[in-house]
Amino acid sequence: MPGHTVAVVVTQENGGWHAKHIRQVLPLVGPVSSVQDGRISVLGTEVAFERRADI
Repeated sequence: MPGHTVAVVVTQENGGWHAKHIRQVLPLVGPVSSVQDGRISVLGTEVAFERRADI
């Protein structure tokens, strides 16, 4: 479906690429266009976040 994000594992065989696995990826947040000073910009919306050393 258009707009979905997928990851594809491929091999090259007989002069062409062949998909071995196709998996849909569900991003937690994105796309992120900038990250600075505890703020990220996601699809034009500024989002504040708390920096954590354990992540």
